[in-house]
Amino acid sequence: MLNPQYTHVGVGTVVESSDPKNPAFTLTMEFARERPITLDEVPARVTELLSLPRLQHGLGALRQDDQLTDAARAAIAVLKDRPTRRTTRCRPRSPL
Repeated sequence: MLNPQYTHVGVGTVVESSDPKNPAFTLTMEFARERPITLDEVPARVTELLSLPRLQHGLGALRQDDQLTDAARAAIAVLKDRPTRRTTRCRPRSPL
């Protein structure tokens, strides 16, 4: 977790028991590092990554749809001008 090569972390938890006398949960952490990518590269990269599991199961690759790409670019332009702040609660919920 202290490795400076990692720039991002994802955390997931699953509650296995909500018994207050014997609570149990599973926690997993995924570490990654940011790789710079331009906005122009995103549609092709997303299509490529989403196609990999399909190809592994003998299905055809996805193809990029220009209208959906244009809609996504328009949404990004709106969101870029109105950033949101997202916070996550890190304290466990009380079973009471």
